[in-house]
Amino acid sequence: MTRTPTPEKVLMYWEWQKNGPPKFCATCDNYLGNGSCDKHKMRPPDEFTQTEDACGEWVCEIPF
Repeated sequence: MTRTPTPEKVLMYWEWQKNGPPKFCATCDNYLGNGSCDKHKMRPPDEFTQTEDACGEWVCEIPF
């Protein structure tokens, strides 16, 4: 017996898990709710926050 096809959303989820979240300020653990960066102690320019992988200090810690 063969397995049924894997739904496209599941494949997309597995791909996301492999690559991790997109590296924007909004997904960085250093980016605070007020729009400032805790690591650099400043508010990054809007253009910078809209650019993927703009910061070499991006971090996303696993919560466990």
